[in-house]
Amino acid sequence: MEEKGFDSIEDIRGRVSQIAVANPSEFERVNYVHILDSFSHNPGVRG
Repeated sequence: MEEKGFDSIEDIRGRVSQIAVANPSEFERVNYVHILDSFSHNPGVRG
């Protein structure tokens, strides 16, 4: 953390938060796609 200039976990969270990005709607869409993608990979299901 120190090498990257972060003083705390809150600093890291702030850097990657939706508010900190130039286009918050893109951030939201990427997270939505990530969630959908996680449901398409069922490691315990064979078929």
